[in-house]
Amino acid sequence: MVEGARLESVCRGNPPTVGSNPTLSAILVPLIFLLSILPALAQNRSTGRVEVVGGVAAVDSSALVGGVGPGWIIGGGWHATPWLAVGVEFDRTTQSDDIFGLGVNANILGTMASARMSVPIGPVRPLFQVLAGQTQINLQVHSQAPVPSFGSSVERRGAFQVGGGIEVPIHGRFAVRITVDRRRVFGPTPFWQNRVTTAATLRLGRD
Repeated sequence: MVEGARLESVCRGNPPTVGSNPTLSAILVPLIFLLSILPALAQNRSTGRVEVVGGVAAVDSSALVGGVGPGWIIGGGWHATPWLAVGVEFDRTTQSDDIFGLGVNANILGTMASARMSVPIGPVRPLFQVLAGQTQINLQVHSQAPVPSFGSSVERRGAFQVGGGIEVPIHGRFAVRITVDRRRVFGPTPFWQNRVTTAATLRLGRD
């Protein structure tokens, strides 16, 4: 058994896709900006609306491992204006693949700060969102030939994501939100992830 082994050689297509420190500027700059504007937004708006989000996600990381990985998404936010919301979001997906006779399991955790714009059109709200933060990639590789062996690697990368979707009200403060996003994961060899989510949202507080 070999713990902590570098796994660049098992990444599909264009190694290395894992194996560097995160791009700190992509994580810190948008997050610091969002945190810095919150006090000013709070002064300009006497009441806010808190949002809680939870649902399911599917992420295509074919540059890393094949197939689409199922997972979950949770988050929260604050509606600074009727058309602008800022918040934080976490998603986690799991994927498995067989690459050159090696069994590869990938657990991918995203931690992102978000800014979302939306305008109501009739009963629905089309939306556009920008997110920045980091993606943690945990790879585990195992093989049974010529002898049983195992390797693992945990890496964190800066990430930037854009996308959009639609929010449909269900009842009162509850709504369903569907989004499609494209995430860029940085590093010596950057790669793309495609993500689709379906989530329930709950609004708290007053208008």
